[in-house]
Amino acid sequence: MTLASAEVLHSSQSARKDELLAKLGGKQVLNAAVDQFYDRLLQDPELNRFFHGNNISVLKWHQFNFMSIAFTTMPKDLDVEHLVLNKHAKLFEMGLNESHFDLMMKHLRRTFEELNIDKALIQEAEQVLTPMRSLFEHGGKAANVKEENWRKGAHVAAAVAVISLLTWRYMATRKR
Repeated sequence: MTLASAEVLHSSQSARKDELLAKLGGKQVLNAAVDQFYDRLLQDPELNRFFHGNNISVLKWHQFNFMSIAFTTMPKDLDVEHLVLNKHAKLFEMGLNESHFDLMMKHLRRTFEELNIDKALIQEAEQVLTPMRSLFEHGGKAANVKEENWRKGAHVAAAVAVISLLTWRYMATRKR
């Protein structure tokens, strides 16, 4: 991984994390949390556009599996950076960035609060997931650079087309 903060998910805190999923209430509570979390995300006008055209059941399944792993022991061969940056590339191109990550974390916190999960456990879960914020920041910035480079290229192509047209027109008038 090139983004050091993503490595926290693989950190030596795994002994503590092994217990976190169980302390949160296990997979049954996590499943309910993911359902409520997605209900919140889909109702948020800042976030719901990122979900249009996607199978929400599949997204919930992926989220459940990711959180199950994140709240236990993360496999060493799971490249979180690659997973987030590549699987969310289109979303980053749509403007997804760290501000959206912050909104999602607020919704997750509120979801856990609605499920009456202890505040200390909510903070522990947030500590596990917060290092991913830098991936959203990186993905958003990379998409912005890509968009800016595309625009510059489009301007150059347009300028070349105009110059070519003017040159052709000039040459055509000189032949008369």
